[in-house]
Amino acid sequence: MEAVVHFLTENGSNPGRGSYSQSALAAAELEETRSELAAFVGAGKPEEIVFTLNATDSLNLAIRGLLRQGDQVVTTVLEHNSVLRPLRELERRGEIGVTHVAASFEGEISIRSLENALTPKTRLLVVTHGSNVLGTITPVEEISAWAKAKGLPLLVDAAQTIGHLDLDVREMKIPLLAASGHKGLMGPQGTGFLYVEEGILLRPLRTGGTGIASASMDPPDHPPLRYEAGTPNTPGIFGLGAALQFLRETSPVAVQQHEEDLTKDFLSQISRIEGIKIHGPSWGKPRLPIVAVNVEGQTPQETMFILHTQFGIETRHGLHCAPLVHRLLNLEEHGTLRFSFGYFNTHEEIEKAAKALSLVAKTAVG
Repeated sequence: MEAVVHFLTENGSNPGRGSYSQSALAAAELEETRSELAAFVGAGKPEEIVFTLNATDSLNLAIRGLLRQGDQVVTTVLEHNSVLRPLRELERRGEIGVTHVAASFEGEISIRSLENALTPKTRLLVVTHGSNVLGTITPVEEISAWAKAKGLPLLVDAAQTIGHLDLDVREMKIPLLAASGHKGLMGPQGTGFLYVEEGILLRPLRTGGTGIASASMDPPDHPPLRYEAGTPNTPGIFGLGAALQFLRETSPVAVQQHEEDLTKDFLSQISRIEGIKIHGPSWGKPRLPIVAVNVEGQTPQETMFILHTQFGIETRHGLHCAPLVHRLLNLEEHGTLRFSFGYFNTHEEIEKAAKALSLVAKTAVG
């Protein structure tokens, strides 16, 4: 917040749109954050990082920018609507074909099922790094190695995992990765990025002013400006830069360990509660710091309302913008109730949430 306010009160200039000192300072800070992000995800060059509005914006740029008429896309039932909807729109227009690969009830995807979905027209594979409902972590490194051997571009949705899990795009051989800035990276809303491996050229979603080569009506042909037309969210990017600095100083490993401990603590406590159905990976398997449940005899909305009004506990209910996962679980009507944990949560809060859920479950059964 301090970084955002500092920019708005002390600078406020449009980066790259002038040679005066404030504009130059804004541009320098923007590029510093780009470099920080590149280092955070293991990119080879800062120019491989494209600033976007959010993960949805990033995914749309990759999907619409890569696909052409007649292409086929392979994806999974675990995906968020930020993947499902742009693919569905292109499919309804008759521009592409889409295959949704099934998953197990725990959210596991096999390479064999991906292999069986391929056709000679397959142009793109899109997978989430982690399910925002089940908390299941996709074996992206294994999938990316397989896709690379097939010569198939892979787009990874890392909105749920960046900042929560170790992620190195070069080590994991990921050519395209989309993420938001406001979740695990702890930056402001309205920030995100798309990693585009050098050599991949996408069609821009929008074109316009970039602050360079203004005499030409043709947009820049080199990344990242090829994709960043218009005034950027400079205050948000300033905030994202400060968040990345905090993560670096705190240690991503320490953040991940604390979130993992919280999740295990919560699962251990609620697994003993009668009338609670826990979704996602079975005990002992890696998972994200989210837990989706259903209380017997209650809709998720009813459970959420009681937890909020009587205990001050904030959860999310419904389909979580992931309808195919809930179809898989046969929970399309009401969805699930999701608990989400972060670095600033405490074990005392975990205990309070578990006790509250136990009381709610007893009331529902009674």
